[in-house]
Amino acid sequence: MSIVSLANSFINSQEWIFAKTMADIPHWYCLKQNCENLGDWDWFVRFMDEFGVIGEFCGRQYKYLYWGDYRYWMMDPTPEQCDLINRCLISDEDKRPENYPSCIKTGLDL
Repeated sequence: MSIVSLANSFINSQEWIFAKTMADIPHWYCLKQNCENLGDWDWFVRFMDEFGVIGEFCGRQYKYLYWGDYRYWMMDPTPEQCDLINRCLISDEDKRPENYPSCIKTGLDL
């Protein structure tokens, strides 16, 4: 199975909850405790860490994974500590090829 297929499968299997307490900064999140396959969770957060690009939000740096129409990030300092994944829609100005991981273009197989 390709990395692209694995990532898409994980993303599509999650329950993405709108962060209504921060409606002025629209984004969604999913929780590790709701993930049916913790091995898939662990793989995806390591994938985010490996293929993400550094970006800044409100003076703090995050590693963002640009994937499809969304940008994904974790709030925790390491993949091992991650229990929540955020995502938001990518603005048109951020839809630059250099933001997206190279495996999207190649469809790397495992």
